[in-house]
Parts: sequence; C-alpha cells; structure tokens
Amino acid sequence: MLIWPSFCKSLLGLIMRFKIVAIIAVFLWVNTVFGIKVPERDPSWWLSEARFVYHQGDLMGALQIIKEARRRFPGKLTREFKCLEAQVLYDMGKPQETVKLLEPLSISYELPDESLLLLAKAYLKLKDFGKALFYARLVEKKTSRRDLSCQAKGIVAKAYLANRIKAKAVKKAQEILESTCSEKIKAQALEVLIEGGYSPEEIQNFFRKFPALKLYAPKFFRHLGDFYLSRKKLEKAEKAYFRYLNLSGEEEEAPAILFKMAEAYFHQNQLRRARIYYELLLTAWPHLDEAKFAKFRLYHLNYIFHKKLGLPTLKERKVLIPLINELRKKYPTKKITEEAQALEVRLYLEDKKPDKAFFTAIDFLKRYPQSEIINEVYGLLCEADSLYLQKLYGEKKDFEILALDREYQEFLKSATCGPHFYWLGKLFEKYHLETQAKYYLIQAYEFGVPKGWEPVLMLVLAEEAIVSGKVEVATQLLKLLIQKYPFYAQNPTYLYLKGLYAYKTGRWLEARIFFKKILSQKKLSPEIKSKTLSSFFSLALKSKDIDLAFELLKDQDFPSGENEFAFLIQMTLENEDYLRAKKILAFAEKRFPNSVTLKWLKGLLLERLGQENEALGVWKELSGKETTEGKLAQGILRSLELVEEAREVIY
Repeated sequence: MLIWPSFCKSLLGLIMRFKIVAIIAVFLWVNTVFGIKVPERDPSWWLSEARFVYHQGDLMGALQIIKEARRRFPGKLTREFKCLEAQVLYDMGKPQETVKLLEPLSISYELPDESLLLLAKAYLKLKDFGKALFYARLVEKKTSRRDLSCQAKGIVAKAYLANRIKAKAVKKAQEILESTCSEKIKAQALEVLIEGGYSPEEIQNFFRKFPALKLYAPKFFRHLGDFYLSRKKLEKAEKAYFRYLNLSGEEEEAPAILFKMAEAYFHQNQLRRARIYYELLLTAWPHLDEAKFAKFRLYHLNYIFHKKLGLPTLKERKVLIPLINELRKKYPTKKITEEAQALEVRLYLEDKKPDKAFFTAIDFLKRYPQSEIINEVYGLLCEADSLYLQKLYGEKKDFEILALDREYQEFLKSATCGPHFYWLGKLFEKYHLETQAKYYLIQAYEFGVPKGWEPVLMLVLAEEAIVSGKVEVATQLLKLLIQKYPFYAQNPTYLYLKGLYAYKTGRWLEARIFFKKILSQKKLSPEIKSKTLSSFFSLALKSKDIDLAFELLKDQDFPSGENEFAFLIQMTLENEDYLRAKKILAFAEKRFPNSVTLKWLKGLLLERLGQENEALGVWKELSGKETTEGKLAQGILRSLELVEEAREVIY
C-alpha cells in the first residue's frame, strides 16, 4: 500500500526536475504520432529553446535541454551548444568546467567574441591571470562591439593589478573612465584604481564627476571604511562598511568586517560598543572563526569589567586560559592569538604562577618576534622572571637560576630585564664571586630595576669606579645616591665607600675616621666588615701604623692568613722593633701553629735577639721540611757546619 504513493511522489519529483525536457519530449511524441511536421527536429530550434530558458534564469533547465539536444543531434551545432553550456556553467559558479569546454574549442573553431571573453572571465576567477590577460586582450583587439571591448579592458586592468603591474592596471582603468563604457564597467575601473593605491579623496573626485558610479562601485566604500579605520575614525568607518555591505550584497564578507569593527572599538576602549558586535557575531554566525574570536573577547571583556570594579576574576581566568590554548592551536598566525597569549602571561601572574607566566612569555617571543605588542610582553616577561628568580633564590635552587640564564639570557637582554641580572649578581655574591657579581649588578643598573633595589646597585657601581680609579664617576654616584636616598648617609656600605674613596685619594686621616665609624657599629654584615678590615689594614700598613695593623689582624672577622702576620713581623724586624715582633709572633703562632713561614721568622727573631741555640733548634726543625724555608734552613745549618770545621782546622 505504501509503495504506490512513494512511486508517484518520486515520479512527480523527477518530472519537476526535468520539466522542460519532459514537456518538449511529450510534445515531440504527440507530433510524431499524429504525423505533424514540426521544427523540433531541427537542432537550431533546440538551441533557441535552450537560450530562451537560459535567459529566463533557469540554468538547470537550459543545461538539460543542451544535453538532450547534443544526444539527439551529435556533431551538429557543436560549437554553439558548447558555448552556451559554458556560459551556463560559468553562471553556476563552475569556471573550471567552463575552461574545459571552451579552451579545446578555441583550437578547433573560431570562437565568438562572447566566448573568448567568457574564457578570460573564467581564467580571472581561477586566478590564472596570464591566460585571462591573453584572452581579454584578444577580445579587445578583435571585437567591434563596444560593450565587449569595455568588459575586456576591465579584465585586462584586473589581471594587471593581480600580477602587481600597478602602473599598467591604473593606466587601463583611467582609459576606461575616459571612454564611453557603461557605468558598471567604469565602476569596476574605479575599484582597480582603489586597489592600485588611489586615495579615497581622489576616488571621490571621480564620484563627483560620475555620481551614479557609487551604485556600481561598492568596493570603494569598503576601502573608505579601511581608510577611516586606519585613522581611528570609527563612526565614519562603520557607515562606510555598512554601505558597502548593502550595495554589494556580499553577505559572506559581513563577519570579517564586523569583527574588524569590533576589534577597532575594543582597542579604542569603547568596550560597550565592541560587545554589541561580538555578541552579534556569536549569535548570527556561531559556526565561523569570527564567532570563536568573539567568544574569547566576550570573556576578555568580562574579565576587564570585573577588574575595573575590583571584583574577583578567578572564574574568567579559568575560562580564558582554555580559550587561549584553543586559539593558539587552531589560529596561531592570527593577530588576536598574539594578544590572547600576551593576556595569558598576565593571567598567570595574577594566579601567582610566575614560572608559567615566564615560559608563556618566552613562547610568545619565539612565535611572534615581530609582534606589535612585543614591548608589552617584554615588560610581562621581566615581571615574571623577577618573581620566578626570587622564588628560586629563596628555595636555594641556584643551579636552576643559572640554567634559566644560560638558556634564555638573550631574550632577557632584549627585554632589558634589570631584575634578572640583579638576582644573578646576588647569587654570585653568595658564592663570593665578586667579579661576576659586579658584572651582573652593573648590567642590572643599566637595564633598570625597581626603585627599592637602585641604592644597592649604585653602591656597587661606585665601588667599582673607586677600585678602577674612576674617581669622578664614584663621586657623582655617591652624591646622587644621597640626593635620591638621604637615609643612606649612615649606611655601612656607603660609609665604607666614603672611607675607601678618601683612602684612594690620599686623605688617610679622613679614611680612618670612616673606617672606625663603621667598625664601631654593632650590626655589620660579615661582607662589609671584612671589606672594611682589609681596607683599614692596607691603610695601616701604608701609614706604618703597626699597632693598628696588629689590632685589625686580631679581629676574628679579618679575612687574613699567616701571610699578613708574616708581613707585619717582617716590618718590625726591618725596624728592629723586636719587642713588637715578639708580641705579634706569639699571637700569630697561636692562630697558625703549623706555619712554616712563621717558624722561619721566629728563627730570624731569635738570631737577632742573640739566642743562637734557640735559633739553631728552629733551623734544625725546619731543615726537615720540603719547602723554601726548609731549604734555607738546610743552607744555614750547612754554613754553621762549615764555620765549625774551619774553626777546628784553625785551632
């Protein structure tokens, strides 16, 4: 029971689909049965019917008639049927099939001008601009019809433009505008001029001359919109874009244009206006890429509004990061993806995840080295790096800091991340690698650091200037430091540098005052105390103040060894100040009981004091050592033996 209605329905559908052919076939059958002589047996009649149906806009019907006629009359009117079929296929949006039909005919037959022009149009659509140019110029030279010649000139201009031969494209377009071509063709020529670099003002001059062209040149309004958009005249751009969409009917271009407007409003901080466009894109074209971009921006806007109102943004951050990952995965080259990844760095910083922020920023710099927002990302990188290194420094993960520096130092230098080099300097200071520490701290100062860190770096620079003899630089730095940070006037490091500066410039008395002032303070860092003791000791030696030098050496924090004591004892021996020498030696022997150098000096002192037997005991003890002092002691003992032998011979 169900088969018959279904069959009828299918039959009716088939008849409706091929209604033209069916009617003609029935008509022919009737005429054949009743013996009526009709023109339908003539292929030219079928051709005229196909043309009639084509001009009525029934492309499928025309195509069916052509196919039926070619089946009935093989080899007859081949060129005419194929030319018409090619026109139908072109109108159906099949330029490739159009070319397949017509190009072989151009070899076997002399194609009419209309078909040659159709070939040029098809090749233009297929972006084969060389062949489009060839056929269009052929029509331009061959045809006597003004309308075909004008169309051919338009294709020539477009082909030149597509091949980036702008001068020829513009020249051809100007030729069209000065001709008697239709307004539609002139409008196309205007579009070529627009694409060729004519300014909107120049194009508007043509519109004043030919006002009706506005209806035929909608692309002008798109370019006008771009022009206003580039100058941030958003309302004018909006009007121009909408006029373009209304005149052109290019609905498929609407999402891209609306997104462009939305982004322009967003970057001009007109966020409410931007939201309208984003919501429109998301609701009207949810399947398009622009809708995905709009979705990201809508959550971005929510995040911005919450931030402005001081509300929590945790929910927005949780949604935004997966959306950013999707953009990065699917649309890595889009500008919005760049901005999204920059935002991601900021989101990780807000989440107190400096490590993720750091590596996301590094990834951004690798992906988008020429980005327009690279300076913004540099700033975020420095912030993330500083927090990350501070965290690693606190956790004593020193090797991780060094590994990060080795791998990413070039990025951090490009970003001029002063804090990065500050933490490196602090790290090397911790291991008493003063040269490397100073190098990095100086670099940190050059790149800039947070204000709270600046005094430390200025002190490091001043010390380096003093040590390297750049006295004027040191003076300026120390003056600038106190001008900017007056409370540093009593800072031990500042006082030490003032003392060091006075010492290096020969003002020893002033230097003594500064050094004493520092050492009188109870809470001194081991580093500054050690430096002060060393510099004060050098000053004491230069001024030959042995008592002061000895007092400094006795300090437990003095970074001394036996050599300093040995040098001081030698000075006393040279001055024949044996009492002081004995006193210093006694103290030194307690601190360095196994010192060979001190043993040697003890022997010398005993000899000077006339205690030869005691001195001999020292030489004997030293003679067993494989050191310079041991060899000298052996020499002394040998000399004594020779003297004794000589006495025996004499006496």
